[in-house]
Amino acid sequence: MKLLFVRHGESVDDLTDQYGGWGDFDLTPKGKVQIQETAEKIKELGISFDKVLTSPLLRAWQSGMVIANTLSIPLEIFLYAKEKNGNGLLSGMNREEAREDYPELVNALEQGYVYGAEPQEMFIERVKFSVSVLLEKQAKALIVVTHGGYMGALFKEILHLEYQKTHDGGFILLEGDHTERLKINTIDGIDYKGQI
Repeated sequence: MKLLFVRHGESVDDLTDQYGGWGDFDLTPKGKVQIQETAEKIKELGISFDKVLTSPLLRAWQSGMVIANTLSIPLEIFLYAKEKNGNGLLSGMNREEAREDYPELVNALEQGYVYGAEPQEMFIERVKFSVSVLLEKQAKALIVVTHGGYMGALFKEILHLEYQKTHDGGFILLEGDHTERLKINTIDGIDYKGQI
């Protein structure tokens, strides 16, 4: 099976200094261009993908729509691909306003926890489980549109590589039939260290 994981394009929160996580933001005009460029690169791979599965958050869903339309394949929501909810109740808030209105929550976040946040251990388990769910699907090739946090966990926990960053629209193509046997085929727009 082939699994292609894509990070969404630039979103509004990148420009407005808002907490991301489960905050829901549109793509920027630049983000739409980025993801169209990514869709064209994916098309050039010459793989017959079955469908696009996307996080339900707007920035990912809008990116998934661009890819699905470019490749003329179906689009479905895949809840497991959501970003880590690391900001809890602060998700979606402007950072300066949050510091002014909810200093106790900002302080809690800076100390490593805030109400409503997803614990790191649970997030890692979700990413691992999601890959096993994908591998059990009746498909030959799937595209999963997700987020930077998810990509980081994928690199560290599944591929055992030192992850640095996935740029907007970056992607990785994996092949295999089991999480321990997934091999990297193609990487574009991802910074990491380690041997492939």
